[in-house]
Amino acid sequence: MYELLTEYARNPVFWGVLGVVIACFEMLVPGVYLLWLGLGSLLTSLVLYCLPHLHLTWILITFCCASILFMILGSVTYHKYLWHSAGDESLNQRGKALVGQTFVLDDPITHGKGRVRIGDSYWVVRGKDAKAGASITIEGVEGNTLLVRVLD
Repeated sequence: MYELLTEYARNPVFWGVLGVVIACFEMLVPGVYLLWLGLGSLLTSLVLYCLPHLHLTWILITFCCASILFMILGSVTYHKYLWHSAGDESLNQRGKALVGQTFVLDDPITHGKGRVRIGDSYWVVRGKDAKAGASITIEGVEGNTLLVRVLD
């Protein structure tokens, strides 16, 4: 069995085909994990083509190091170019998206706390005491509480 494995592992075509097959499996798996293994396999194929008498141990070390190298390069590239340009900073943070908007109080603010209806939900607000019906502007967010300034 070891001889068969060694024979296949020393063949650059084996590593090239394995790289393409692994990269194709990437389309079936969510995330970008198998792509780096596929690229590591293709680089191993190239190294083995240039150095055909490489020992099995060094072939496997080459594959592991190449795969890790591609994972690191892929992670750095993703975080540098794609992560920060993915969209709005306030996505999935409804409170931050409300900062700067003006609303009308449904309930009065008493002792610094009240609530306002925004869309189909009620939000706890904190600010100076005000009567129901007063206009407020949202100036910030602390957890689930909106920090407001009373306009009236």
